[in-house]
Amino acid sequence: MTSVDPSSFGAKTLAVDVCRRYPGSIKDRVILITGPTVTSIGYGTAEAVAQLDPKLLILAGRDMTKLEQARHKLQSKVKDAPVKLLKLCLTDSAQIKEAVEELRSWQTPIDVVINNAAVMDTPYELTPEGHELQFATNYLGPWLFTQSIIPLVLESKGKRVVMVSSVGHHNGDIRWDDPAYTKGYDRKHAYGQGKTADILYAKELAKRFRGQGLTAFSLDPGGISTPLQKHWSLEEKQEVGRKYGAFHQDGTVNHEADVWKTIDQGASTTCRAAFDPDIASESGSFLVDCQIRNDKRASYAGDDAAAERLWKWTNELMGESF
Repeated sequence: MTSVDPSSFGAKTLAVDVCRRYPGSIKDRVILITGPTVTSIGYGTAEAVAQLDPKLLILAGRDMTKLEQARHKLQSKVKDAPVKLLKLCLTDSAQIKEAVEELRSWQTPIDVVINNAAVMDTPYELTPEGHELQFATNYLGPWLFTQSIIPLVLESKGKRVVMVSSVGHHNGDIRWDDPAYTKGYDRKHAYGQGKTADILYAKELAKRFRGQGLTAFSLDPGGISTPLQKHWSLEEKQEVGRKYGAFHQDGTVNHEADVWKTIDQGASTTCRAAFDPDIASESGSFLVDCQIRNDKRASYAGDDAAAERLWKWTNELMGESF
């Protein structure tokens, strides 16, 4: 098995090639991935990881039928891949805590947590707890889940947390005084604030747990045609098509456009963030196209004071004391 020099990794690198470069970070390790539906880069990540002999892959999501589909597809590609399923609804704090208790009952240290689950540009909706849906799914839920299982991560060898953010974080900073958009909703800004929070959270997590050996990274996976775009109107697709060639005028995907990555390519940056031991000294960084690119973060997403503020603010918002 020939491994690839990580300096040559880029936009078109495949996730499995990244994983093959770091077999020691995967073999006999426990990897947890949220949002691994078969059409997602979460699934692409899982399939790549499964080929490197992990001890256990934990696939976490709210829809058990979709999780079963992911497990079936995964085990059809990688025979006897060790997979367990975890019901996890990121918009329901009580259910998140149930999932955490379930995980604890397994008595298994978790080497790598990959927070991949996301929604994008959804119509305005508040969760039963009063949080805007995108912010709850993309940040608040993953925050509560991750904070709650940090002890399991610290018991492991890997000790790594990965937040899958997006170039969409450039759509907006955190609306500190009105994160639920009670004064008017902008769905693209709402997506942006959640993805900005993911970056800041990884940065602050890295700082606070550096002394305990935990590392954390955030990343932009690039443009991948998945059901995430299902809420885009024809006009929006036409506009993106004019700018980047990503869609035809009828709204169908132009798969020939260079802006798109395949799922296997889209999962590769996640895999480097999750498994490269040599980037540990740069914990808290942001990756794009498999390389550390802190210059690609919006200024507000790389701000130390904002990261510290977010930590305290989120605890208050969620009624927690992590």
